[in-house]
Amino acid sequence: MAADDQTAPNGAGLLVRNETARKVIIEGDGIEIVVPPFDQVELAEDRRQLVDEDALRRSSHLAVRDAPRPDANESASDAPYALLGFLILLAPIWAIVGAFVGSAGYWLIGLAVIVAVTVGVLVAVKLTDKNRKDPGSIGSALARGKGWTTQQMYLATSVAIGVLVPAAVIVFSAELLDVLDEMQSAKPGTDLHPHYLTLVGRGLQLVFIAVASLLPALLFFLFDREQLATQRDRFMRHIARFDATAATRSEIQAKYGRAMDEAYGTERKGAGRLQPGRRSPVLVATVVLTLGWILTLAHTDTGLVRNEDDLLALLDPPREAVVYAFLGAYVYALGTVLRGYVRKDLRPKSYTHITVRTILVIVLAWVLQLQWSGDVLLALVFVAGLVPETAIVLIRESLRPVTKLPFLEEEPDPLTKLEGIDLYDRARLLDEGVTCVEGLAHHDVVELMLQTRIHSSQLVDWVDQAILYLHAGPQAGARAGADRKSTLCILRAYGIRTATDLVMAVDEAGKRPGEELDGLLPATPGSADGVPSRIRVISDVIRDEEWMPNLRRWHSDAAIAPAAHHIDAKHRARVSTQPQPARAAIGA
Repeated sequence: MAADDQTAPNGAGLLVRNETARKVIIEGDGIEIVVPPFDQVELAEDRRQLVDEDALRRSSHLAVRDAPRPDANESASDAPYALLGFLILLAPIWAIVGAFVGSAGYWLIGLAVIVAVTVGVLVAVKLTDKNRKDPGSIGSALARGKGWTTQQMYLATSVAIGVLVPAAVIVFSAELLDVLDEMQSAKPGTDLHPHYLTLVGRGLQLVFIAVASLLPALLFFLFDREQLATQRDRFMRHIARFDATAATRSEIQAKYGRAMDEAYGTERKGAGRLQPGRRSPVLVATVVLTLGWILTLAHTDTGLVRNEDDLLALLDPPREAVVYAFLGAYVYALGTVLRGYVRKDLRPKSYTHITVRTILVIVLAWVLQLQWSGDVLLALVFVAGLVPETAIVLIRESLRPVTKLPFLEEEPDPLTKLEGIDLYDRARLLDEGVTCVEGLAHHDVVELMLQTRIHSSQLVDWVDQAILYLHAGPQAGARAGADRKSTLCILRAYGIRTATDLVMAVDEAGKRPGEELDGLLPATPGSADGVPSRIRVISDVIRDEEWMPNLRRWHSDAAIAPAAHHIDAKHRARVSTQPQPARAAIGA
């Protein structure tokens, strides 16, 4: 078929999607089209005529279809639900103003707005179940609008908790209403400086408590998430490098489709930035943090502020164990939220961990104050807020002489034994059920890639380290040089830090006569002549680990830089004397 005779239907373009983890190079008449792995390019009508569509459609590496025409009205249906969410966001402001206005007409208007918003939400929820799978249907638009509106409802509730609760506590506990009455009924010439200073100090106190309480939640709601479709594509590229049985988009979808839907939401047109999952953990964490800051800075026993020292005292936390334990937990919470913000991994599950950790350290503070006191206690409980394991170790050492309960035994292989894992990485892996080195070595690596935003290369490296760590020898009880610590130190001196490093080093050394690594590691106690070398046995056993084929494929040259697929899509019937268009590259 000659290109001159080929016409695109209705002047539409052509969408060419790469189904493989290798880039595809399409050679047309005078053009070269590069389609990146798992990506797609759109050929306009003029370029579509320069390729043989039949050749493209026959290729197993490509999915070809006509490009849809843009619909100007496609996103217009989301506007009413954006307005609905905006009205819900204004509800706390209306409540605050209503507390001072109090007129009947104001409250009737507000009640009418609340009823209208409630009815709108109920109608949206009811209609969402109809045709929501069709991207262009009303039901699908309602689903997107409902998700955005629900997000705004949780944001408005969080703001109300972070502002109204501490405001009510400060107003009523500090008797600010009586202060206002005294100012209104004061005679001319009365010194009202302490009253004004009290209002200013309490206002600053309220602003600080509200900002500190709402900051973690606001970062979650205001975080402009990366498009979920981009995250799906990145996962498919990584899994094609990691799993040899999932080389094409269809194979990945068949094997990991459900898991991707749970992690990123159902793949459909119009899928936005709202990740699946409930927002209630964010709300609960906001309640806990607000109560903690009220306990820390409310100062309900302080009267009028008469000087600068009294003003500064309003922002001075009391020297109590529970207060310093909360401050330590709050510092950890900010670090966790910031880390999730940077990694695009800010999930409701992280806020559940913050809530549990805050309550845990408060309980630990109550227990620690039975044994310690003074500044030492305050320092201990603050560190316990950052690292609760430290407080648990202290309690364990105090109780060990008295009892030998199993839960008092120390964790032998914490994740911090591996290189590159810090406090926050350990907490994130703990959210996924990984508590120790052995748990990481035998956990589902693909699930960790999906559920965390930790880069796949880093996760693979940690699993690789964990496998070598487990097989390096016993932790204690062996002869000096044959225990785990000594073995890892010897291997590290030769640049061997992971299981794949060891296997590769043994294989490469075996190819060169006289350079075998048999004597690299000392023998075990009581070993006799003729027994296999430790390093060979460790290497053989490591090869039998479940994830070793995947780890070796990850590091292979073919997976790192796979060769491109070349597709010849030239029109054979084209006359060679015709002028050829300039060569161009489409895609990156």
